[in-house]
Amino acid sequence: MLFEKVKREHVLKGIKDFEEKGLPNGFGPSSTYDLIYNDKPYPPKAIMAYANYYAEGRKIERYFKGGLETDCFKTFYKNGFNLVVKSENKLNLNLKKEFINWLTNNVKNNYYDNDKNKIAEALNKYNTFFKIDIFSHDIGINKLITFINDQLYSNINQAFFEYSKGVSNHLPRAILGKKNYLTFLNKKNLTNALSNNDEKFTWVKTHLQITDYLKAHKNNQLHLIEILKKAGVTGFSDRDVNNVDIDLEVIDPFTFFCYIYKYGDERRLKVLQNIANDLKIHYPKDEFGIPSSNAQKVWLFPYKEIRVNKEIERLWSFFFEVLDEEINNDSFEDLLQIRGIARTKLTEALFNVNPKKYFPINGPTKPYLENVFSINPKFKTFEDYKKILNQIQLKTNKPFYQLSYEAWLWNDEQNKKKTMELNIIDTLKEEFIEFLKYSNYAESTVQIYSDNFEKYLEFYFKNKIIDKLDGDYFYELSNVSRGNYDRKTHFEHRGKGHSNFKSFFKKKLEEFQNVSTKGNSLNQILYGPPGTGKTFYLKNELFDKYTSKQTSITAAQNFETVVSNCSWWQVIAIALLDLKKAKVSDIFEHEWVQKKASLSNSKTIRPTLWGQLQSHTINECEHVNVTSRQQPLLFNKTTDSYWEILENEVEELVPELYDLKDSVDNYNPDPDTIIKHYDFVTFHQSFAYEDFIEGIKPVLPESEEAAVDLGYKIEDGVFKKLCDKADKDPDNRYAIFIDEINRGNVSAIFGELITLIEVDKRKDAKNEMSIKLPYSKTALSVPSNIDIYGTMNTADRSVEALDTALRRRFEFKEMMPNYTVIEDEVVEEIKLSEVLEKINQRIELLIDRDHTIGHSYFVNVNSAKKLANTLNNKIVPLLQEYFYGDYGKIGLVLGNGFVEKIKNDKIDFANFDYENANDFKIASFNLIKVDKNNVIDAVTELLGKKETTL
Repeated sequence: MLFEKVKREHVLKGIKDFEEKGLPNGFGPSSTYDLIYNDKPYPPKAIMAYANYYAEGRKIERYFKGGLETDCFKTFYKNGFNLVVKSENKLNLNLKKEFINWLTNNVKNNYYDNDKNKIAEALNKYNTFFKIDIFSHDIGINKLITFINDQLYSNINQAFFEYSKGVSNHLPRAILGKKNYLTFLNKKNLTNALSNNDEKFTWVKTHLQITDYLKAHKNNQLHLIEILKKAGVTGFSDRDVNNVDIDLEVIDPFTFFCYIYKYGDERRLKVLQNIANDLKIHYPKDEFGIPSSNAQKVWLFPYKEIRVNKEIERLWSFFFEVLDEEINNDSFEDLLQIRGIARTKLTEALFNVNPKKYFPINGPTKPYLENVFSINPKFKTFEDYKKILNQIQLKTNKPFYQLSYEAWLWNDEQNKKKTMELNIIDTLKEEFIEFLKYSNYAESTVQIYSDNFEKYLEFYFKNKIIDKLDGDYFYELSNVSRGNYDRKTHFEHRGKGHSNFKSFFKKKLEEFQNVSTKGNSLNQILYGPPGTGKTFYLKNELFDKYTSKQTSITAAQNFETVVSNCSWWQVIAIALLDLKKAKVSDIFEHEWVQKKASLSNSKTIRPTLWGQLQSHTINECEHVNVTSRQQPLLFNKTTDSYWEILENEVEELVPELYDLKDSVDNYNPDPDTIIKHYDFVTFHQSFAYEDFIEGIKPVLPESEEAAVDLGYKIEDGVFKKLCDKADKDPDNRYAIFIDEINRGNVSAIFGELITLIEVDKRKDAKNEMSIKLPYSKTALSVPSNIDIYGTMNTADRSVEALDTALRRRFEFKEMMPNYTVIEDEVVEEIKLSEVLEKINQRIELLIDRDHTIGHSYFVNVNSAKKLANTLNNKIVPLLQEYFYGDYGKIGLVLGNGFVEKIKNDKIDFANFDYENANDFKIASFNLIKVDKNNVIDAVTELLGKKETTL
C-alpha cells in the first residue's frame, strides 16, 4: 500500500507547503473532491504528494491516483481528514438561499412577514455570533448540525444566548433551532444520503469483500478471531463441559459480522474500518442501515459444553449455500434448530453477508413493511421469506440496504411520536393541575380547564415528532391565540382556561431558559431490583458518550495532562534537561515547573524545589549536606551554586523522562487512541469524603534506606480531579458513574458538595455557588459540563429511604426486569421469561416490586444444568435474604419442587405435663436442591403446568 508512512503531521506540513508554494509542477486543481482542513478546501493529490515527500523523501510528482478506492484517500481518512465532493461545495453557496425558500414555504409561523430580504438580513446578523459560517457546510452537514446544536442548546455561546433572549424572546434561536434550520439541515442530509448511495452506503462493498475473504478461511477460524481482536473487538470466552471459561477457538461467518455490530455507531464503524485496513479492502465511511447485534447474544451457536450437533460445521455449510444460491427450506429450517438462532437473527445474518440480495426482517423493518408497502412480514420457511423479498422489489426500485436504513429512520420517528403522545401530555396535565391549585379554583373548574388543556395538546402534538420539549415549543404554546384555543378545545367549554394555559407555558419557558444557562447538566440515578442491567446500561449505553479521540486533544491540554501525572522531581528533571544548568530561580520560571505549580495546591513552590533538588542529589556532591537522599539520584550542585542534571544517570535510571518530554515537545495525536472523560467508582461503607473530594494522605519515603519520618499531603479525590479536568476542558462533557450509590454514606461522602451539584448552582449557572474546601482551603465549584450518574439496588434500600437532600438533587430512572431480553432463552421447552415473570408476580404480592428479580440472572442460561445452578446458587439465596429464612414463603414463590413441607405431627414429646404442648407441633420446611435431572419437573410445577401433590 502506498503512503503507509504518511502521518497526520506530514499532511499538515503538506498543507503548509501548498499555502506557501501553490500547486507542484505537473499538478492541476482537483476536479471532483476537496480535502477540508480548518474550513478551507485543498487539492487532495497535491497535498499527498507534499506529505509523502516528508514521510518517505519521495520526489514530488504524479505517480498515484485520487478517488475513494485509492491509497491516497484511504490515508487521508486514516489520519482523520475529511474529503467532500466538489458538487456539494457548489451547493453550499446557495445553502442560505435554500433555507430562506424552505422557511417561507414550509413554516406556518410568519417570520419577518415572510420578507426574504428581511430574513436574509436577520440570518446574516445571527451568523456573526458564530466562529464558523453556519450557512456553508464545507465541514459537512453532520458536523454543522452538531455545531449548531451545541451552540444553541448549551451555555457555550453565551453572547448569542443573550442576544436571542432579547429579540422577541428567543426568536433567533427559534429560527435556527430544531423546528426550522436544524430540521432543514437534517432533511437535506437525509436527501443527500438517499440520493447518493455510492457515497453514503460505502459499507456495502466492504461487506461483500469480507464475505469473499471469509469463504477462504473456514479452516483457519482462529485467524478470523484474531482479525476481530486486532480491530478492537472483545468478548471471546467460550465455556467447556466443566462450566469453565476458555478461549473461543471457533467462529462462523455470520457471527463474525455480529461481533462487529454489538457496539454503538461510532465504535462499530471504527471496527469495520480497522478490518478494512487490515485486509486491504474497500474502506467504509458509514454504517447506515446495518442492524445492531444483541451484545449479550452475539453468537449463532451455543457454548462448547452443549455444542454437540456440529453447529459450527452446519453454519459454514449454510454460508456456502448462500454464496452458491442453493438455500432451500430444509437447510433454512436446519439452521433454526441451532440454539440461539431465530428467524429474525437469521435474516439479519443473510443481510450482513449479502446486503444486495437479502433484507433483514426485524423489529424496525416489520412495521415499516406493513405500513409503507402493505407487505405482511410474517414468514416460516425460506420460500415465504423469498416471497417477501420479491414483493419488496415489485413495490420499489430501492436497494435492500437503503430500505433497511429508511426503515430504521421511519421506525425511529414513529416511536418518538408514539412516546410523546402517550407520556408528555399526561405529565404536562399533572403539572398544569398543580399550577391551577395556587389559584384556589373550584374542583369542577380545575377539571374543565385541565380537560381543555389536554384537548388542545392532543391537537398540537398530532402531526409533530418530538424527541423532547424545549424552549421553542414552550414559546409557541405560551403565545396560542384565543381563537385558536377556542376551536381546538371541548365545544361545551370552548376556550375556558386559555389565560391559565398561556401563563403555565410562560412559566415553563422561564424554567427552561434558566436551565439552558446551566449547560443542561444531568444528575440521574438508575434504580431497580437486582439484576435489571443498571451497571450494564452505564457501560454499554453511556460510556461512549463521554469519550473522544486523541486528535481532539490540543497540545496545551496534552501538556497539562502529562504534567499533572508527573511528580515534582520528574518535572524538575525535565526542566533541567532543557536548561542544562540553572539557578533555582531559573528552574522556577520554566514552563514545566510553572504548569505543575498551577496544578498544585501548594503555596510553597520554591521550598518544594529546594527540597526535591537536594533529596535527589548524587551522594558525591560536596555542596549539599542533606543526609536523607531519595532515589533516583540525578542532580548535582556546582561550586558556583548552579544545579545540573547528570544525563548518564537519566539514561540508566529513568530513561522514560525523555519519552515524557518528547510526548509534549513532539505531540502527535493518534486518531485511534480513545480518551476517557469519565470516572467509575463504587460506593461502599468505607468510601469517604477523603476519597471523593479531598483528604490528607500519608506520603511514604521513596528511599529504601534508613527509615525517615512519615509525611502527609493533601490529595484530591476522584470527583475533585474530574471537576478540575472538566473546568479546563469546557468543550467536552464529563461524567462520574457511581455504582451502588446507596451503599455509601452519601451525606458524608458528598459533604458540602451536595449543594453544589444542583444544576442551578453549577459554575456559570444562574445561582452559581462555590465553597472553600476544609483541607486545601481552595475554592471549588462544580462545572456545568459534568454529569453525575448513580445506580442503586432497591432490594437493599428503597428510593424513599434515601437522604432527602440527595433525592431532591437527582432525577430517577426506574429499571425493572425486562422479560424481552430473555424471551429467546428456552431450556427444554421451558421459556425462562415466563419462569421469571411468574416468580416476580409472587414476590411482588408477598413483599413489593422493589424486591423482584432482574432478567440478567437468566441471560445465557441455555441448559438444564445451568438452570439448576442459577436457581440453587442465585435465586434461592436471594429469596432466603428477602424472606429472612422463612422457607414457607419461598415455597409460595417456587413451589413443591424447591421446598418440602414437614408436618411434624408424628413427633412425640417426652412424658411431661405442659399446657398446650401440641401447639408446638407446627409444620417446618426444608429446601430441595434441584439438579439437571429434576429441575425441569420442578420448574414446570412452579409454572403451574403440572399437577401437585399435597
